[in-house]
This record gives sequence, C-alpha cells and structure tokens, in this order.
Amino acid sequence: MLQSKTAQVYNIPPELPFVDALVIGIKAICKKDNLELTDFTILVPTRRSVISLQESFFRLNNREPLLLPRISPIGDLDEEEITINDLNHNNAERNYTNISDIPNAISDLHRQLMLTKHIQSLKGDTMNIDQVAKLARELGKFLDQVQTEEIDFAKLNTIVPEELAEHWQVTLLFLEILSDFWPSILKDHNLIDPARRRNLLINSQIEYWTKNPPRKPIIAAGSTGTIPATSKLLKFISFLRGGAVVLPGLDTTLDDTALADMDTHPQSGMYRLLSKMGVKAQNVVNWLSPESVSNLKCASVSRRELIFNTMLPAVKIDRWRSLAKLPKEVLDNVEIVNCPSLEEEAKIIALKLRQSIEI
Repeated sequence: MLQSKTAQVYNIPPELPFVDALVIGIKAICKKDNLELTDFTILVPTRRSVISLQESFFRLNNREPLLLPRISPIGDLDEEEITINDLNHNNAERNYTNISDIPNAISDLHRQLMLTKHIQSLKGDTMNIDQVAKLARELGKFLDQVQTEEIDFAKLNTIVPEELAEHWQVTLLFLEILSDFWPSILKDHNLIDPARRRNLLINSQIEYWTKNPPRKPIIAAGSTGTIPATSKLLKFISFLRGGAVVLPGLDTTLDDTALADMDTHPQSGMYRLLSKMGVKAQNVVNWLSPESVSNLKCASVSRRELIFNTMLPAVKIDRWRSLAKLPKEVLDNVEIVNCPSLEEEAKIIALKLRQSIEI
C-alpha cells in the first residue's frame, strides 16, 4: 500500500452516534471495494472505545455472530496491539526499534511510592507523609505531561527570565528530582514511564509501516491527535493509500478570523492536526453519505449549530446577532445547573454522562 499524495480525512458530525456511523461507513467500503471486515485494522482512542465499537458491529449485524476487524487502542498500546500485520521486530536486518527491547512501564503506584520516598528524604522535617505523597502524585502527573509533549527537562531553566524568577529557580531545584534522580532509578529497575513507553511504541509502529507499507485498509477513528506521537501516527495513516482518519464532530464552518483565535477553542487540537496534514477543515468530507445517515437515529442538527456557535472564539461573538432563530425544540432536555466551583461542575458532568449511559 503506497503513500497517497493527499491526506484522507473524514468527519462524523456530532449529531450522529459516532461508533454506529463508523461501522456503517466501513460496511459501505466493504461492499464497494469487495473487502471483508477482517481486512480492516481500526485504531481508536482507548480500550473502552474498542469495546463500544465491537458492540456496535454486533448490534448492527442484528446481533448475529460475525468476524470483526482488528480493533486496537492508540492511546493505550502494548506489544500485542502495536504489532499489527505480523510484525517481526526480531529480524536483525531491520534497523528500526526492536519492541522486545523497550522496557516495561512503571506502575503509577510504584512510581508514587518511589517519589514519595525520595521527597521525604529531602523534605522529611518540613512536610508530613500526606503532603509528601500528594506532592509525589503531582510530580508523577507533571512527568507524564512533559514526556507526552516530548519536552526535554534540560529546557525547564530557560522558560522564565532569571531576573524575574527567584521562586521559579527554587522550583527548578525541586524538579531536579525528575531530571537527575528519577532517570537513574528507572534505569536501575529497567523500567520507563508510561507516557514515554507509549511514544516509543507508536514511533516503532510508524517506523515499521514506513519500511513495510500495510497492504490492507487502516482507519484511525475518534482520535483528535492532542498527543504529539499520536498526531504523528494519524498524519502517517492519513497519507496511506487505503488509510483514513475519521474525526469526531469537526466544526467545518470556522473562517480564517476565527482560526486566528483558536488557542482556547475546544476544537483547537483537531485544527492543529489538520494543519499538520495540510488539510483545510472546509475540505474535510463527511464519512457517511446522506443516504446512509437516514438509517441512523440522529440528534438535532439545530442543537449542533447552537453548540458550535456558543463555542465561537471571542473575535466572532458578533456572529450571534446574525443567527437565524432556532426552533424551540433545540433546547429540549437541556438542564441548567449552577455550580459553586469547577470541581463541582466536573463531578456533575461526570454523573450526568454516567446516567445517560445507563439509561
């Protein structure tokens, strides 16, 4: 399967059930190109989405047994899942990363205990064990963020000017735990951090596919490429002949003025991904044809327009004045909840989502 000259990127609008729409589109490709479901490899964001997609295939097949595509999570990979298309990484003639040489990831609990032990040895006289454990947990999260973004710890001391950074310099001394102490601990235990391992596995897959282009369709669906390594993989797949990237609920109506103020927009990650692919949002086509959509239970298109407009960047707020009047039913079943804090808001949203799934 050779590289395509243009990126193959599609969109499933937010009013459609994503996994069901994805399944219907894959079945349409099978019928058109005389392919079997087992010919496909589908990469989705998480293990939970793997289960959702499997259930959708079963449900849309009238709950009759069928042979499924290979479905793997991008964001939570292991050797078995990244080793697609019978990879043989032990062949000495190949010079890409040998997956068997990549160390195992340290568990979150193991890491927190090790960091707690070291912090306590440094700050034991001034902090109780609860404070030390909490700090160790936050350091672990920070470590994952740094490695997810593929940032070098050596650059931390260049972020803030020295004349304005007395407190920052104190913070850097503390962060030396991660840059100096932590790598040696991992090396002694032959372990690496989970985020770094994920990046190595994804880069290994890209390297393998570069040397051994896949011969069957590969679809990456539902991921927005917010992780740099994942973004690199999505771009690679989009240029495969037979590859495709399917985005979830892309707003294709934003103009250049809005795009100039996208930093805090919920869809900024997808727009950065499209920029890397050299694709304009307006040129992204829908995954399903209008005829296929008629077979799905859809939410209100007006609701989608309302949501997209409420998320407009500040420079486009004046657009609200020219909006056509929306139908009354656009706010059916919409509930207003006043929350005293962001934490309370997050809890309520989580509970509402759980309630919706259980219904």
